[in-house]
Parts: sequence; structure tokens; C-alpha cells
Amino acid sequence: MSFIRYAVVFISFCVLIFLFLHKSHVPEVWERYSQDYFTLLCFATVNVVILNITFIKKERWQILYKRVTMYPVIPTIAILLGIFVLADGLWDIMTVNPLTPLLFLATSIFALLGSRHPQKMLQKIALITMATIGSLFVVEIFFPLLLHSKIPEDQKSFYREISSSWPQKITKEKAKDTLRILGLCDSFGRAGGHENYHYLLQKYLREDGRKVEVVNFSAGGYEPLHQLYVLKKFAAQYQPDVVVHGFFVGNDFANPDTNTSEFAEISVRQRSGIMKFRPHSWVLFQWLRNYYKAQNNVERAGVFKKDTFLAIEYERLQICRPLSPAKVRWQDTIFVLDQIREYTKSINTKYIMVIHPDQFQSDKGLQDQLQKKYAVTWREYHLRLPQNFLMSYCAENNTPCLDLLPYFQKSEDVLYLLQNTHYNDKGNKLAAQKIHAFLQELKYLNLGKANGKNN
Repeated sequence: MSFIRYAVVFISFCVLIFLFLHKSHVPEVWERYSQDYFTLLCFATVNVVILNITFIKKERWQILYKRVTMYPVIPTIAILLGIFVLADGLWDIMTVNPLTPLLFLATSIFALLGSRHPQKMLQKIALITMATIGSLFVVEIFFPLLLHSKIPEDQKSFYREISSSWPQKITKEKAKDTLRILGLCDSFGRAGGHENYHYLLQKYLREDGRKVEVVNFSAGGYEPLHQLYVLKKFAAQYQPDVVVHGFFVGNDFANPDTNTSEFAEISVRQRSGIMKFRPHSWVLFQWLRNYYKAQNNVERAGVFKKDTFLAIEYERLQICRPLSPAKVRWQDTIFVLDQIREYTKSINTKYIMVIHPDQFQSDKGLQDQLQKKYAVTWREYHLRLPQNFLMSYCAENNTPCLDLLPYFQKSEDVLYLLQNTHYNDKGNKLAAQKIHAFLQELKYLNLGKANGKNN
């Protein structure tokens, strides 16, 4: 009994110290949520004091233990708390199969009604529930130790997450008279491998007789805030002449409060702020949900099930409503874009934005499917809303901006992979051609010759 009492206090102090020492490895995320962390730390401090007062004395522990065994209200609260943790943590899975929580409740009620001693049965269920939650909590403490961050901190992680996917070896030293283009995007800037638009752009420019290297900093799962961090950390070392920043309207406006990590090729996001302690945000539950989705929401590698794909596109369509969802944070996006532009300017590099459209904006067949499945009323949506927002931003800041949507809408080809959300080879080719022409129009293709240094 004494061991348990002191263990509770000791663990509470360890958690408190961990919280004080913890900082996000993305500085911008930490800065935005430092106030929430301060509030949380104050709350944790108060709780540690209460734990000391409540559990340090054996008599008070015994009183609490007697009340738990005497009154059914405390085991009932414990069971409800356990149900909340499990339901909240596994909600995305249980919404697919809503019988899971109902079965648990039905089994518990049946056990209580059929028991000769319902109070003892209630206590047993409470103990099992709390033991399960306690085990999950312990796993949650140690599970993050198995994760590796997808946001590189050093050269080793930079090679693993980014440069290992480049089609040719690129040294940090730039050869004389070489135009070096730095590609910056999410998975759109990487999907397709050597047929991605970044490398097709390099191919087209080399066919023009130019000495060109494309350094592609794109990575799946990155949002503008992550791109900003990688740009600040590694871009100057590669001496780019032009940064081609791809902005995907489908999800890049949902500015992250997360750090992207991975375990066994399954991504999870370690949230910052108070919300990271909600069961739905636990990395263990996230990993389980993402593993479930990876196993059950795809027909084969790279192809979502049709219903899953339509659900993704319908969710993304909501950005085109005049009143967008709360997670679409327009002004936060501006804040990050300002920093990206300012940093590229500080290293004497030209910056252009390329706006990548979502499939629902140009694919008439997909629009018909969304209308049929979700009864979409198209007059409630303005499909060019995100593009207009970005174009206005770029115009106000004298920033070159290429909107690919008009070209995709005019094309008669299928430009996206089947139930995948990314460009196919024709989509990548069209994007590369338009970026090529845009660079020529801006007269940026002579920058390498003007700025090149044989280092």
C-alpha cells in the first residue's frame, strides 16, 4: 500500500519535470503554444500538490480505498472514464464499426444484472477497465521513444527523409554557371518518383542546353510550417537560385499544431498544447487508427477504396465554402508564407509559388460522384476560393505565382492517379511544362549563370 502511494507521487513529479523540459523540435510550433503549455504546467503543479496531500498519508489512502469498495458511484465513474478514453482514442475505428462500444456496454450491463452481487461485479469491471487504461497509459509514455521524426534535425535524418529520394547525387557545393532550383512541397512534390514534376522540370531545362540541378526538399505529410523549418535548417547549405514552393490547396491551409513522426512506416502526429493529452491525440491510438486505415481503407498499394477516396475529397471540398471549417486557418497560413518569403530573400534566392489544385476542382467525373454520394449543392461552394486567396496574397506582396488550375481545367486528359489524390504521369508532365514556361517568362533561367560560384 505504501509503495503505491509513493509511486503515485513519484510518477507525478516525473511527469511534471518532463513537461517543464519538453519543447517541440519545431520552434514555431512551440512559440504558438507556449501559453497553453504554461497553463498546463500550472495545472500539473497543483495536481502534484494535491496528490501529496491526499496520498502521502496512509490513513487518507485507506479512507479512499474503503469508499471505492463501499459506494458504487466511484467504480461507476471509473468505468465511464475508461469508456471515454477507449471511445475517444479509437473513435475513427469505432465509427466504422459502432457495435464495438455498444457491445462493451451491453456486456457490462448483462454482467451486472445477472450477478448475485452486482456491487462486487461493478468493482471488478471498474478494476479491469482501469487496469486496461493504466496499461495503455504506460505504453503511451514509452511508445514515443520508438518514433523517429520526419522533420530532419541533422544531416543523417535529412538524408533519410529527403535527399535519399533525389535521382542523382547532389553536392552542397554548386558548380559554376549552374542553375540550382530548390523544390519545396508536400507529397505532391515527391509522388511519381523520377517522373515527378520537379525532375521533369530539370529534364526539360537540360534539354534546353542549360546546366541545372533540382534539389527537392519535398516530403509527404509536410505542411507549410514544416517546410519553413526544413528550409531554414538546410536550404542555405545548397545555395539555391530559385525556390519553387508548391502549395496544395487540398490540405495546406490546415496549419499544423503537430510534429510528424513515424513508426514502422505508419505516420503519427505528436500534438502540442493541451490537446495532446486528449486520448484521441495519444500517439498509440493514432498509430492504431492509421494502421487500421492502412490495412482497411485501401484496395491495393497506392489506391484508396472508393468510399474512402470520396470521403477524403468531400472533406477537402469544404475549404471552398465561404465559411470554411475551423481547421482552415487562413491567417496562420499567411504568417508562415511571409516567413518563407523573407527567408528566401535573406539568402539571396528568388521565390515563386506554384498552386496545385485538388482533383475535385477540375475533374468533372469526380464532381458528379461527390454530388451523387453527398448531395452536394454546388452553388454553396466557390471552387476557386483558395486560389483567389493565394493569388491576392501574392499580388499584394509582388510575389510571382503560378496557378495550375486553369490549365488542369482545360486539359482533356486524366491528370490524377486512380483514387489516390496525386498527379499521374500526365499531371506531373503538365505541371512541369507550365513551371518551365513560367520560369522562362520571369527570366529566372539566367540566375545560375549570374550567381554561380565554383566553391
